[in-house]
Amino acid sequence: MGVANKTADLIFERVQGLPETLALEVLDFVEFLQSRLERQANEWDAQIAADAAAGKLDFLLQQALDAEQQGQLREL
Repeated sequence: MGVANKTADLIFERVQGLPETLALEVLDFVEFLQSRLERQANEWDAQIAADAAAGKLDFLLQQALDAEQQGQLREL
């Protein structure tokens, strides 16, 4: 279970003791935050894809190939 899931579970547990209107307000805010984080992640993924397509990340591949040739990589 990821940190975000644990946090969501904790928030859900904690709002159980709140008055319904306040609990709903908190859960609405959590939903807003989740949407925002998802949007930011999608934007970041799109930027990485654009950078990769433009060749801006080619140096990373070259570094990995160089490290492999020099025997600096190990199995994970």
